[in-house]
Amino acid sequence: MVHVFARRYRFWICLLLLACAVSIGFLVNVSSLAKHEQYVLRTHCAHNLRMIGASTLMYVADFDDRLMGVSWVTALAPYGKDEDFDCPEQRKSGQHFGYAMASHIVLIHYDKIISPEAEPLIFDFDYLNANAIADPSKISRNRHERIPNLLFADGHVDSGRLGTSSGRP
Repeated sequence: MVHVFARRYRFWICLLLLACAVSIGFLVNVSSLAKHEQYVLRTHCAHNLRMIGASTLMYVADFDDRLMGVSWVTALAPYGKDEDFDCPEQRKSGQHFGYAMASHIVLIHYDKIISPEAEPLIFDFDYLNANAIADPSKISRNRHERIPNLLFADGHVDSGRLGTSSGRP
């Protein structure tokens, strides 16, 4: 009796097992696509920060080596595109901005930064406001799978590493 049952429903059992295998494969691909999307957003965010870094270096060259003031987004607007000032992950959720400038280097001369390669300038920040100013210790770890992006004073971008300068002004 069992043998007859197995023979009669063999096709349906195989089809059910195939459907299970396909759905498991689909779930694995969906989770890897979600990770890939996070990587793309973090990379796009790093690109935006590189553009802000290039804009900052042009601004500094035009204004006698002085960094921007508290209206840093407004000051850099002529040097870049509006979308460069929005974190892509924030833009995806319908919000704008998402970056802050380090509070201890507002309006200082660029020459006064002893280690520009270790001095954070702009970084991921939770408070969504244009011209946000904050202490770099307040960096957001709520985006990009908890790996924040930082723009350093020399123009390079790093993900997840908060450098400290030995000679903060």
